[in-house]
Amino acid sequence: MKSNINNYTFNLKADFNEPLILEGMYSIQGKVIILPIKGEGRSNLTLASLKVSINIIGKPVTRIGEDYMELESLDLKFSTSRLYIQLDNLFNGDKLLGNNMNMFMNQNWREILKEVQPAFESALGKAFQSVTRQFFHKVPYNKIFK
Repeated sequence: MKSNINNYTFNLKADFNEPLILEGMYSIQGKVIILPIKGEGRSNLTLASLKVSINIIGKPVTRIGEDYMELESLDLKFSTSRLYIQLDNLFNGDKLLGNNMNMFMNQNWREILKEVQPAFESALGKAFQSVTRQFFHKVPYNKIFK
């Protein structure tokens, strides 16, 4: 972590040795590169060798005689050495079409990641921003950096 405590700026970097596995529900209708895709069900996205960089900028605020940091901006970027995609129940459960689409997506993961990465980074950034904002709201600034 690099920080400038007096300027309320931080740059956090994290390298994950273990894959990050994101499981949940999905609903999709559209195109992946050039192929139509439709389905809803369980999803598994696995990111290998994930590297994350988070830039945080805040400003000082005083409440009840104590200094806190108010979050002004948070920017999250990531890179991965590999993205594995598994979407269940594609094409109304047609196993042949679903398996072929999953194979296609895994063979073309770089192109797919280029398309979805900005939205993915934004969503992860907003989630992390919410947690970070709560943390800095509750913990006085001087207690973080003793």
